[in-house]
Amino acid sequence: MFVFYKKGRELMSQQVETEFKNLLTKEEYEMLIIDFNLEDTEPVQQTNVYYDSPDWKLRKLGMGLRIRLYDNYAEQTLKSPISEHKMLETTDRLTHEEGQNFVDSGELKRDGFIAKKLAEH
Repeated sequence: MFVFYKKGRELMSQQVETEFKNLLTKEEYEMLIIDFNLEDTEPVQQTNVYYDSPDWKLRKLGMGLRIRLYDNYAEQTLKSPISEHKMLETTDRLTHEEGQNFVDSGELKRDGFIAKKLAEH
């Protein structure tokens, strides 16, 4: 479920993520590509940069914070635990240039929805 909020120029989404991780062999991966008819689908390239404090405060709270760079935009996402295997993802959308500047400087967006959520912790 996606929920989008717009306040001024800012755009934020929240969704509940249910995640189970599985290790696949190359053959299993290739079978999934065939089963889901993805042979002609162009792969998406993304770069993920993860953030935490030097003493791992977010990790200790079961949270994760990243900037994800795509070809033409970027996202800053905070994952907060809801229950086992479920996380609330709060995402501030960024321009690609904003995202790249944050990655290059090692800083984060300080005035978005995620900054407010982090201030609660």
